[in-house]
Amino acid sequence: MRLLVVGIDGADAENIRHLPMPFMHQLLNTSAQPLLTEDLWSRGWAEIISGAHGRETGAFYHRPKQFGTYAFTQTYRRDDFQYSRAAKPLWQVLAEGNVRSGFMNVPTTFPAPAIDGFFVSGAGSGLKGSGRDAMPEGAVHPQALEDVLLARSYVFDVRLKASGITDLDVFMDRQIEMTKRRTRAFLDACEQYRPAFGFVAFMMVRSVFDLLMSEIEALKRQEGRPENSAQRRTCEAMTVLDDCIRQIFETLQPERYVVVSDHGTVPYRHRIDPNAFLHHAGLQNRRARRGVSATEVLKQTARAVLPSRIKRWLSAGLSDEMRVDMGSHGIDLSRSQAFSARYVPGIYINDARFGGPVKDCERADLVATICDLFNRVPESAEYGLAAAPYRQVYHDAEFNWMLPDIWIEHPDTIFFEYGIGQGEVSDGKLIQPNAAYGPVSSLKIVTRDLWTGIKGRHPLFIVDDRTAELVDERDPDDLRLAHRLIERTFS
Repeated sequence: MRLLVVGIDGADAENIRHLPMPFMHQLLNTSAQPLLTEDLWSRGWAEIISGAHGRETGAFYHRPKQFGTYAFTQTYRRDDFQYSRAAKPLWQVLAEGNVRSGFMNVPTTFPAPAIDGFFVSGAGSGLKGSGRDAMPEGAVHPQALEDVLLARSYVFDVRLKASGITDLDVFMDRQIEMTKRRTRAFLDACEQYRPAFGFVAFMMVRSVFDLLMSEIEALKRQEGRPENSAQRRTCEAMTVLDDCIRQIFETLQPERYVVVSDHGTVPYRHRIDPNAFLHHAGLQNRRARRGVSATEVLKQTARAVLPSRIKRWLSAGLSDEMRVDMGSHGIDLSRSQAFSARYVPGIYINDARFGGPVKDCERADLVATICDLFNRVPESAEYGLAAAPYRQVYHDAEFNWMLPDIWIEHPDTIFFEYGIGQGEVSDGKLIQPNAAYGPVSSLKIVTRDLWTGIKGRHPLFIVDDRTAELVDERDPDDLRLAHRLIERTFS
């Protein structure tokens, strides 16, 4: 095989170095590792596939669904990609170079495109479980490959909450078995179709780390020595994954390789609710309460005279004063000037995109006002938060209408849990601790997949030295680089 790409969803070098993964340690010690940084809203796998940021493809983790409504969606499939101003998808690049290729389980690729070689769509597009009932029409190309997958009892994905599993040992056993079956199926397909390019993606790290990141942090402090069942099972699972990757390398003997993830994983310490800030600033209304109008706030800021309530708030902070119900369903969107959405690190102006009251001519001043107010809040300095204009910076982006007007820079350990698209109710504070962070004694109390772990901005990126020589100083320092290196390898 000329080029092998191994994807490990949720992996990063810092975590791998502390886990029993000797083959991966060898790759880390002998290969090039360009440092990449993701913004954690644009989908990493989609950047690898398309060579473009979500601003040009619409591939965001959570995005406005359509113009004129407040509907948001996390669904993203191959059919949703827009390539008019973005790089070509990898399979098209390879086809134009007459390169036979094999893809297995790369997320956001359902339905499978028809290519010279084989293609198994990835998890994350509604594909989960195993068996023929879990294999919808269009998930595999050519269709004859379905028999290979069924013979290996192929599993697309095992997500904790969707699976209904409440026992840690059962969950870890399923993750391990899924990983082993995928390895065997990929090697079987490569033997049958003989691709020059192969791309297989593993999901286990994401699922295990999102659940048990607090236990992995403990393992780091303990220099890798497990002290409870969760830590022992984590070490076992990572050893199995490491051995599977070793098998793939030793069997296929690639001339070149890339080992990559879509993001890293870090401890999930805090949640943030920008709607709490907006409500307290008088820019967002509860359904039963009217706030200060956008025009009045702009006038007040222009005169550099803030209302006494906001003055007290800026000096005391949100946390001590706010106790209102900040659930996303409590927002009166007809009378609110701005809002936030779950998973989106920013704030949307409630303008014509959503059928909101803010006029286009008011938007720029309102953005400046919100950024100024947000950056004065004591929590912003305490937690490393910073608001800045965003949508207007990318005014010529293909999917400009999807972008939040304001971007909120934040530490990786903080997640935008609340807002449009989430049913959980905030406690009314801007920053709230993740009460779930700590030892994971039972899965019966776990209510979501993101439990003690959250996406980290530095994905795993390991390349052989020859492939590293193809990096150009003008290349982006995010996962779009992977697409460029693959294209250059076969150009």
